Amino acid sequence: KAVCLPISAADPDWHRPTRSAKKYPTDVVFIGGLLPDRQRLFLQLLQAGIKLKLFGTLPGIALHSQLQPIYHGPVWGKNIAQVYSSCKIALNPVPDHLPTGGNLRTFEIPACGAFQLASRTHPDWFTPGQDIIIYKNSHDLITKIRYYLNHTSQRQRIASAGYNRTHRDHTYKKRFTLLFRLLAALPSHS
Repeated sequence: KAVCLPISAADPDWHRPTRSAKKYPTDVVFIGGLLPDRQRLFLQLLQAGIKLKLFGTLPGIALHSQLQPIYHGPVWGKNIAQVYSSCKIALNPVPDHLPTGGNLRTFEIPACGAFQLASRTHPDWFTPGQDIIIYKNSHDLITKIRYYLNHTSQRQRIASAGYNRTHRDHTYKKRFTLLFRLLAALPSHS
């Protein structure tokens, strides 16, 4: 029997809504590695008139010149919660090497009380339409950004549901409790 646990979770001491939420105000935000495929996606958002701020690292690649005005460098630690607490929508284009989702942002975004628009997630972790919104392609993403920017109560309801689910099911304490329980159940080979 195999059990797949996500590689990450949230730490309620770090990942929570902050009072200094006005530090990075924006409609749409992304935090993470600015890989070429993500840069192409963000260029499409800019061309569609989406107000966007980018935070993150450039893993050995250059930042496209049109993205430079909206790039604000990397953020770490408690500043991540401030960024997510300041935005209306947080993007999570999950990298291809994580086919079911489960990157750090999958759990940090909702833990900070932010509304998450992701390219995918594991159905055991979040329920699309209830505590996360999934987009299929760039056109779908643009449509959903516009919709949720104009439907504040729906956006806030989904963000709240994501927050509650994350703090209930996706903390590091919960992850390690389950891991140790699974390890304890393994048959002894002595």
